[in-house]
Amino acid sequence: MKRYKLLVFDWEGTLASRDALFPEVLETLKKLQQNGYLLAIATSKFRSSLQKKLLEYGVQDLFAATSCSDDGHFKPDPQMLWSILDELDVDGEDAVMIGDSETDLQLAENAEVDVIFLDRDGECSHITDDYDVAASIKDIAELQQLFLFDS
Repeated sequence: MKRYKLLVFDWEGTLASRDALFPEVLETLKKLQQNGYLLAIATSKFRSSLQKKLLEYGVQDLFAATSCSDDGHFKPDPQMLWSILDELDVDGEDAVMIGDSETDLQLAENAEVDVIFLDRDGECSHITDDYDVAASIKDIAELQQLFLFDS
C-alpha cells in the first residue's frame, strides 16, 4: 500500500455510529497518529454536532482538520477535501479518503484523491464497481495492516 501523509475519514458509519465510536476506532486512530499520519474528517454533519461528538468521545486532539457541511460544501463537492488539503498543506496524491458510502467514493473521485472503501457488513462491494478503489476493508483496524508495516 502506498504511504500517504493524510488520512481523511468520513464520520458517521465510518468512525462512529450515531451513539458511539466503533470499538476498533480509538486504538487505530491513536496508532496511526503516533506513526506520523495526519488525520482529518470530511463529513456531512454540522460542525457543532461533530465537535460535540469529538469532545464526548475524547478524540478531538487526534484530528488535524475537519470539513463539515456548514463550511459551505457538501459531499461530493471536491472543495470539501480540497479545503483540508489546503489547510494542512498536503498534495492530493499524498492523501486518501476512507468512507462507507458511494457519496464518499464520489467525493474522493471528484477531488482526485485515492479512496479506501469501508464495507462493515460485506454487503456493499457492488458500490465500488464504478470506482478506482485503493482498497476495501471491513473495519478501521484493517488500516493498521495497510499502513503500519511493523504492526
